[in-house]
Amino acid sequence: MKIQNVLNCSFSSWYEQFKKVTIRSKVITLPHDFIQYLLADGLVLPESLQCSRRQALERNGYDSDDEVDWNNPDLPVAETPVFPDLTRRVEDSIEQLGGEVFPKLNWSSPRDASWIALNNSMLCRNFCDICLLLKSSDFIANDLTDPFKFCEDRLESSDLTCSTDPAVACQDFQYQLVLRKWIEIDPSMEFRCFVKNNKLIAH
Repeated sequence: MKIQNVLNCSFSSWYEQFKKVTIRSKVITLPHDFIQYLLADGLVLPESLQCSRRQALERNGYDSDDEVDWNNPDLPVAETPVFPDLTRRVEDSIEQLGGEVFPKLNWSSPRDASWIALNNSMLCRNFCDICLLLKSSDFIANDLTDPFKFCEDRLESSDLTCSTDPAVACQDFQYQLVLRKWIEIDPSMEFRCFVKNNKLIAH
């Protein structure tokens, strides 16, 4: 497998060609500071109109069933990062897609983190929901740090730099957040199809 093979599987590489026959989606370029936030230790949600103080407290160790004075300014809350431009773009895209989306990055979705979401679902309604899934996913961390791990030309490429440090994202590569319009799909009706030379060769 070559690096180019992996790049060809990146969502934005094929979406325009197949957009008429696939689920409507929005692709948002991710800034470097947000990538670093995803790779940082800890689960602190960004400051957002959709991430309330109560949610922030609960994510940082306070159970919603505990007797807590939510208006007490002395309650400890970890410092929250702020991504105003990205938050606006994500919220606008969610609205354009009907208010409910399925998130993923260039290749993987955070399906291994669905346990942390409401009702164990990948359905997201705001930026806060998306960050929670992305931050909790090992699949997403792998996409960010070593998506070309098994490529035979990985060490030969001068156009790509991937660190051996799991906290450092690949350089010289543009990461994207993909938001797909939420559609309830019966798992028994899902098929993986393989196309070669514009012909369906297997499913």
